[in-house]
Amino acid sequence: MDNAMKQDLKYIGILTIVGLVIIFILALVLPVRPNTYMQDINKSPETLAKDTCVSLCKANGKTLKNLDSGPCLSDLFNFDSNEYVCDIVNNPKIDVDNLPENQCKELIDGDKNKLIEVNTKCEFVTVN
Repeated sequence: MDNAMKQDLKYIGILTIVGLVIIFILALVLPVRPNTYMQDINKSPETLAKDTCVSLCKANGKTLKNLDSGPCLSDLFNFDSNEYVCDIVNNPKIDVDNLPENQCKELIDGDKNKLIEVNTKCEFVTVN
């Protein structure tokens, strides 16, 4: 091996060590996010649907003009949760909550059979 090759191998070795040190430091310094998937895998389908409904309401509640009218969030947004639908209701319920236009279509049509209700403040109310 000639001198130039030895010099090249020396630089490659130094760069490798420096790179590994940088990766090690970054691994120690950067925050680690908890694995939310593993947390969710232990939840029941009802709890997942409830949490998703509350989150959907909070994320989109400000874009809706009138939560007091009790709109069905499942009809307005993508709420993909097996047999559940997500609905906003007044608490206590008032007449507007029972109007056909405020009922979830998938529940009326029989496509889904469980109703999750959140109030106008996006707080969980009940599962029926």
